[in-house]
Amino acid sequence: MKWELFISFGVNYRAGMATTAYRDYILYVVILAMVITTFSLSAASLAPSSEKQAIYTYHLTLPVGLSFSAFIPLLIFLIALILYFNSNSLIGNILIDSSALAVALLNYVNYIVVWMIWKPLIYVLPLFVLIKYDSASTLQLDWGQIALIIFIYRVYSFRKKAPSFIKARAQE
Repeated sequence: MKWELFISFGVNYRAGMATTAYRDYILYVVILAMVITTFSLSAASLAPSSEKQAIYTYHLTLPVGLSFSAFIPLLIFLIALILYFNSNSLIGNILIDSSALAVALLNYVNYIVVWMIWKPLIYVLPLFVLIKYDSASTLQLDWGQIALIIFIYRVYSFRKKAPSFIKARAQE
């Protein structure tokens, strides 16, 4: 067995997915994820923060801004997922995958910032995050894990059987 099969991003050659078309697709996904992340982080200053009414021992602008900036790619992800999940649109599928990566990145950066500011106990559970601070605890649905599960499922299914939008690019 040739080592090329293991090195080329897990591409299944029997399904007709060419290596360059799949690499181009992943490259477009990563570039658009960086653009969505940058755009979302630039919108963090627009987040509504009632910091003047809060206790002055903590600076609330950063975690509230990061939560808001993680919400923007989450909305893009959910809308693109509803509109383009089973479609053959290249742009729609790139938008789904890149916004999933942006949601996961910004979601976990937000948890790191919350941990750095307040030092709560954060337990990552399957599909949930349990946060304990003093005597209060909260169980939150983890949208970053959901986005990563959908992204990994899509990458795995693309590896098994190439979608028509990648097959068309491979034949060009």
